[in-house]
Amino acid sequence: MSTGSGTINSITSFGNGSITFLVTITNNVASTQPTASQANQYSVTVVAAGNGWQVNNIELSSLGNP
Repeated sequence: MSTGSGTINSITSFGNGSITFLVTITNNVASTQPTASQANQYSVTVVAAGNGWQVNNIELSSLGNP
């Protein structure tokens, strides 16, 4: 069985119609072996689209521009 969760850590920028934030995604996998847990932090950019928001970019935060 696998479960996952996400937590927004911070907003890194916002401007005219876009927001970029850091989110930590945790994945827990349980099988016949001991449960494995892995967490990675991603930079996510969303842009205004119609009456809502659309994801424009997702990348590992360690790969982004310094």
